[in-house]
Amino acid sequence: MSRKGGFLSKKTKLNPEYNISLNPSAPMSGRKHSDESKQIMSEARKGKTHSDETKTKISDALTGEKNPMHGKPKPEGAGSPSQISSNRSY
Repeated sequence: MSRKGGFLSKKTKLNPEYNISLNPSAPMSGRKHSDESKQIMSEARKGKTHSDETKTKISDALTGEKNPMHGKPKPEGAGSPSQISSNRSY
């Protein structure tokens, strides 16, 4: 492998069987989890919930002006769920 100043150069061809990331800050960039891995991660999270204290902290962090959508208009065509379902034609 060619190295330049201790880092891999952009021209370096990597063997995909090794876990070397071109972008260390985003090691999964350009990759996908296998179905088996997704299943394992899903099973690991089942039955786990946030504590009441954590739920309160999340709520406080996203309330009012701290909400990323605060003061922004709704996208065109957005409405309440009842409006959306009443506008559907079957």
